[in-house]
Amino acid sequence: MKFKEHLSKTHQEKREKLWKEIEKKVNIIRNFIDLIFSFDFETSTEEIERKLNDFFEDMQNRFPSEMRKEFQKCKELLDEREKLLEELRQYYEVSDEKTMILLLIALKSKRDKKSKKAKDLMEKIIDIRIKLEDFLKNSDITFIIYLYLIIKNLKEKNQKVKEIYEKYQTTGELEYLPLKVQKKLEILKKGIVDIIFEPFTVIILLKPDVWQSVYKKRQGVYYHDSPYALVKFQKDVKDISGIIGHERIHNLLEGITKIKTGDIGYFENVEMFLDKINQDLDALETLGIGTTFLKERIKKKIKQLINAVHYEIVANLHRIIKDLVTFLESLDNQKIDKRVLKRIVYLSGTGKYLIKFMIELSERINRIDSRFANDELKRESLKKFYNEIKKIIKSDLLKTVINLLEMVDFISSTKDEKKAQELLITSLILALIFKPTQYHHILEYLKREIEQDTQTYSKEKE
Repeated sequence: MKFKEHLSKTHQEKREKLWKEIEKKVNIIRNFIDLIFSFDFETSTEEIERKLNDFFEDMQNRFPSEMRKEFQKCKELLDEREKLLEELRQYYEVSDEKTMILLLIALKSKRDKKSKKAKDLMEKIIDIRIKLEDFLKNSDITFIIYLYLIIKNLKEKNQKVKEIYEKYQTTGELEYLPLKVQKKLEILKKGIVDIIFEPFTVIILLKPDVWQSVYKKRQGVYYHDSPYALVKFQKDVKDISGIIGHERIHNLLEGITKIKTGDIGYFENVEMFLDKINQDLDALETLGIGTTFLKERIKKKIKQLINAVHYEIVANLHRIIKDLVTFLESLDNQKIDKRVLKRIVYLSGTGKYLIKFMIELSERINRIDSRFANDELKRESLKKFYNEIKKIIKSDLLKTVINLLEMVDFISSTKDEKKAQELLITSLILALIFKPTQYHHILEYLKREIEQDTQTYSKEKE
């Protein structure tokens, strides 16, 4: 065999192995979704916990033993991190890593016993995060640990929902209400249309006028560290089910977002990520555009920015797909870039962080003339660099949207309705497994699935 042919065959074998691994993960998540939707509110907490534990045990056994050992090490770190956070909360109110870092900065110059103890705890937590980042560089360990966190979150949420329901049935009061809701409770109580109890979520539907007075333009809100989702009541069943579905996904995936792994992992704390970029931009304006290492670091982070909104994309995906299906019916190929970008960017959630950052970037550009009026070289260099950053963000967002559009187009062209529905579920799962910058693989996988079905059908006919 010639060297070139051998190389090509090796590449194909590696690629086939990779697709097999992805297929395994798709089937695991598909089974997990089926399990979640098999529960109703009447299912006992004990049964839900047992079935979730059995599922996780079975899932682990589908991976090599070394991966399971690595997961155990990772789990020990997560347990240790949770203990340290609980201890830290005895001294200060800390809800997430962002508030912890702000607290660490605030206590930097303090020398009292309480501050010293809190600083020691926070430094240990940060050390654990660094170790976790190393583990999460492996996609298999990441997959296992994220499923573990989702399941852990679901078990905790189910327990809370049951307690909330029992208390509500006996006293008419809602337990575990988030502090922000408690502060507005007297206003909100006047507008309650219905309270829906699900296995993992408590959904409160509010009258439009009461909703408007508190939440303005938003349609729904999910409160972290609680099972509560508040939704504006809509007469159209489809509209309200879409909003409930969005907030439900936020609730179900919260176990992942709690890990807050910085630049590593599928889901990022977007605000923290943007804060880091803005800090680097401030430093660049102070130190000067000639600071090459800083420019490169900013560019690297900007290229990761589309992945930082992965969590929002996943939560909005069912609405994005619905919008793209409608869009396909009147698509003008000559205007694809502007029209697709405009449609997708204004969907609630997905684009808001990017839009906010783009506005802030434009404001920076507008300030440059007055701030560096006497330094033309610095002024023009900064403008050029900032406009370059804006182009990268627009390009990455556009590529992600076009990849989703091609995916929807392919599914829509499938004549078999049952198969089209299967492909849609598969694509939603793949959108969770892949990062937005990897979404071009989704269409490739769907085509591969169709090809395999065709081959199986041909063999059966023979």
